[in-house]
Amino acid sequence: TTFNQTYFINITEGGADASKAVVLNSTKEFSNIRNLSCSGTITGSTGVSTPSLSCGTITAISLNINPTTLQLRGTTVTLS
Repeated sequence: TTFNQTYFINITEGGADASKAVVLNSTKEFSNIRNLSCSGTITGSTGVSTPSLSCGTITAISLNINPTTLQLRGTTVTLS
């Protein structure tokens, strides 16, 4: 395979830039990714925390949501 080192020039640990490699910082964090797509499974061992999770569209075969408060288009949804 060919190694293109331009992907690694001037990268910042923990940040994402267009056409560059994503390199985690020492705490395994990164930021500044606008869209993230996958064709497999995204699994997390911890939850998404404050301030909030905002998604334009979620497409899923199975979706489990267990919130303290759930709002849909500004309307709070409660269990009855």
